[in-house]
Amino acid sequence: MRKNARGKRTAGTRSRKGAADAVAPRTALPLRRVSAALVRKNFAGTIDAVRMTRERLLIDRHGTCVAAIVPIEDAELLEAIESADDVRVAQKRLRAIREGRAATVAAADLYKKLGL
Repeated sequence: MRKNARGKRTAGTRSRKGAADAVAPRTALPLRRVSAALVRKNFAGTIDAVRMTRERLLIDRHGTCVAAIVPIEDAELLEAIESADDVRVAQKRLRAIREGRAATVAAADLYKKLGL
């Protein structure tokens, strides 16, 4: 964290309004560890810094990484990757069922087994 002219801690420098949106896609940067206490003290500044710099932060609590703050583009990409993987797994399973390599289960039987 940096200090501004008044000595107050900030998560980064501010730039022109809308400048963060004009930043080109970046190559992967190393993840920076930040203490949870420091993030708690300046949460809004931390969020603004991540939005503007597109830096990824690992939140550290007592020496253990417990969370991450990432730009929204990274979160959206992760969601897209997970969705594509879910589709791939479902297609593979359907192919196995069609080829007789996997069995199906009736919904009623599944509900009964799960106690629903």
